[in-house]
Amino acid sequence: MVQKDSIANYDCIIVVGPTAVGKSAYAIDLAKKYNGEIINADSQQVYKDLNIGTAKVTPKEMQGIKHHLIDCISSHKEFSVAEFKNQAIDCINEIKSRGKMPIIVGGTGFYVQSLLYDLSYGNTTKNTRIRNKYANLCKKYGNEYIYNILKEKDAARAMQLHPNDTKRVIRALEILSSGQTPSKVTKHKTDLKAYVIMLNMDRAKLYERINARVDKMIKQGLDREVKKLLDNGITFDNQCMQAIGYKEWKGYFEQNTSFADTVELIKKHTRHYAKRQITWFKNSLECDEIININ
Repeated sequence: MVQKDSIANYDCIIVVGPTAVGKSAYAIDLAKKYNGEIINADSQQVYKDLNIGTAKVTPKEMQGIKHHLIDCISSHKEFSVAEFKNQAIDCINEIKSRGKMPIIVGGTGFYVQSLLYDLSYGNTTKNTRIRNKYANLCKKYGNEYIYNILKEKDAARAMQLHPNDTKRVIRALEILSSGQTPSKVTKHKTDLKAYVIMLNMDRAKLYERINARVDKMIKQGLDREVKKLLDNGITFDNQCMQAIGYKEWKGYFEQNTSFADTVELIKKHTRHYAKRQITWFKNSLECDEIININ
């Protein structure tokens, strides 16, 4: 870990890692050590009313550490990577102006990547024919349909996007049609000087933690949280409901899937997501330190 006397050389500390590895608790300990405040970089914890399924840090768990960009967006709205980047940079500057250390924590890789790199697709130009093709497919078959096409062609890029972020999904498919791969874009480092820490854990132990956390969510009433969202006008087409832990309930509430099968599906999808996160962080970010949690 970077020494306390040299931390002033950095604009921020970034903590990444797979779901359930313990990022929030680790970041809070860092904030205590370095007089820091935390900026959330989880694409689902920004939403209000999504608490249990996102494992959102509670006021008690915050231990008096101020958190930013958490519980701040209506669940009816969409929230883009560009919006995150702009708001996160504002938070970083404001926190630094008060002599504190910004600590960015989260598992949404594309959020973190947007702060560290300016991404360029080179000379790929607009292709109206391709855009219209996928826009029409989207209109006819739905967002998930074109998202799954992207997932088959470039799983790494698909993992960075919400299925409802159709504009970027179509753009990625457009780039693929030119012979380029969206997930292998040209990266130029931004001016942000960050110390990047990746947390990891023995795979079997991580999977045990994931299964136990899902069981805890069920005891806390995850199904009731989803039902309340639906009662308030949220549908499974809303961006917030694309998260693992929420989208799996669609079959249950349509009476096509049992409660037990829904729970097992959440566990399965979460384990697969954690595996993809580990691969993505190792391949897409230049981490200063990888820490294995016991």
